[in-house]
Amino acid sequence: VRSLERGERLLECFPGKGGSCFYRFSPEEGAQLLERAVAAAEEYGLGYDLIAGNDIAAFKKISEAMIAQGL
Repeated sequence: VRSLERGERLLECFPGKGGSCFYRFSPEEGAQLLERAVAAAEEYGLGYDLIAGNDIAAFKKISEAMIAQGL
């Protein structure tokens, strides 16, 4: 595994049955993602459901980008 440059994403995949892939983030980026997930979960009354909060935060980020592009 090589080190990451600033702003670069490293995608790691594990082959085989049920293999999975994930992105590696810096600690700062991970903290930002967690903060967004917690805030979205709280905003929509989901307590500390980080999976739902992350889904909502991601949807909001994508929809805001689409609106900014006029889509």
